[in-house]
Amino acid sequence: MITPGSDQYLEFDELKHIIGLSIESLPLKCRKIYQLSRDGEMTNSKIAAELGISVKTVENQITIPMR
Repeated sequence: MITPGSDQYLEFDELKHIIGLSIESLPLKCRKIYQLSRDGEMTNSKIAAELGISVKTVENQITIPMR
């Protein structure tokens, strides 16, 4: 079994930091939807119901961070 070296842990921490900054830079509505989807593990329909928006809006907002 290969154990990761400390440099790999540093790279992982840097990557997590960059991802965190990217998420924070999203518009508020988009960030909220992204976090509910990824961190909250909610379905698009549940997010739409909770926020009072259409499922299509949720789908559109979720694709923004992927661009």
